[in-house]
Amino acid sequence: MIGFYENCLDRLKKTRGDGWKMITIDGVVGVGKTTLMDIVVKELGYTPFEEPVVNNPILDKFYYDRERYSFPLQVFFLNERFRHIKKASKINRAILDRSIYGDVIFAKMLKDNGEMSEVEFDIYLSLFKNMIEHCQPPLLMIYLEVSTEEAIRRINSRGKKL
Repeated sequence: MIGFYENCLDRLKKTRGDGWKMITIDGVVGVGKTTLMDIVVKELGYTPFEEPVVNNPILDKFYYDRERYSFPLQVFFLNERFRHIKKASKINRAILDRSIYGDVIFAKMLKDNGEMSEVEFDIYLSLFKNMIEHCQPPLLMIYLEVSTEEAIRRINSRGKKL
């Protein structure tokens, strides 16, 4: 596993050294986004913007009642990621754990699964489009992939049973 992260770090250094202004890491839960972000922070001195799952007033409620809390959770994430992008755009070498763009995919999945209504999704998209007009996009987005089985194994190893 360490070899994978070393490879990512080497590729970052070769493509632009440590001069990327803003990097975003995306992928499914359990893929290793936070681990890679921590390595880039330690090795290249980037400022981290962690995924807003700690002190999230809605996340636990969402896991209990997805239909009721899908929309407020997605709006919470949208707002927090927008806040992160605004702050990150004002500094040099920022790295974000998750992407505001990836959230749209998750929101659509919730709508397609019937866990978010069409009206809620339309409101979410309207907010997203309004916010994204004021965002500086990341110069580099890293998308990590892992098998479903491996993601579940990693999540379970953290004590978060699926």
